[in-house]
Amino acid sequence: MNNDGYRFKTVTMDILINDMRFNKGTPAAGDSLPEFNLTSTSGERITWQNFGGRPVLLTVGSTSCPLTAASIPALKRLREEFGSEIEFVMVNVREAHPAENLGQPETFEQKLEHARALKEQYEIPWTVVTDDLDGSFHRSLDTKPNSAYIVDRDGVIAFRSLFASDERSLHEALTAVVTGKDPSKTESQAMFAPMARSFGYIQEVLGRAGPQAKRDMWRAAPPVVIAGLVASLFSSLAPEKRGAPAMALLAAMLVGGLSGIFFLLA
Repeated sequence: MNNDGYRFKTVTMDILINDMRFNKGTPAAGDSLPEFNLTSTSGERITWQNFGGRPVLLTVGSTSCPLTAASIPALKRLREEFGSEIEFVMVNVREAHPAENLGQPETFEQKLEHARALKEQYEIPWTVVTDDLDGSFHRSLDTKPNSAYIVDRDGVIAFRSLFASDERSLHEALTAVVTGKDPSKTESQAMFAPMARSFGYIQEVLGRAGPQAKRDMWRAAPPVVIAGLVASLFSSLAPEKRGAPAMALLAAMLVGGLSGIFFLLA
């Protein structure tokens, strides 16, 4: 299908707004993970049976997605702690910010190459698989750019997070699952911290995708691009740590600007 706009060519405000919340009726805690038969970057067919009854942390992402880039350090830390008991899998889905250098794939072979580029770009040590061209598995979950699902040994979703960089929530849920308990909360739609982490990656990731990616975001969400530009001022910090000082600086600039306006009007 590109018949419903799944493989969009241009990022719009409507797409970004839809990314901010799970849609009603999509698989959540207590539901079975939708069946899948996906292809790994090595060409192997991957189904639920490949995981041998182990719990799974399944995430989705793409090379042109700053949120995906921001999630990788957190996921690597989680795998270091839980990797002996939890299988980690990332599903390469549609490009979040298609542009000249990284457009939406036109063939399955191109999409598989995008999955390989994703794994190589971020040196991902766990299995990366790719969905079919029209995103059948992605759409059966919910078409978010970087969501995460913790699935128990029986293939039932125990927890889902809107963003895979929500490290604290994922850590709490994984801790419960590996000890045979139900997570105390079954969903996180926290947005502020994951978005802030992504600001440090915006310039690099969108720049790598191509000029269109930045133009689209200037049209759809200029404050996000501005936050990314400010975050780039803190290049001495790791990218995932640049968002917080960028937000603080922007807040100070806003307060200063408003104070100046009030002073002039007084």
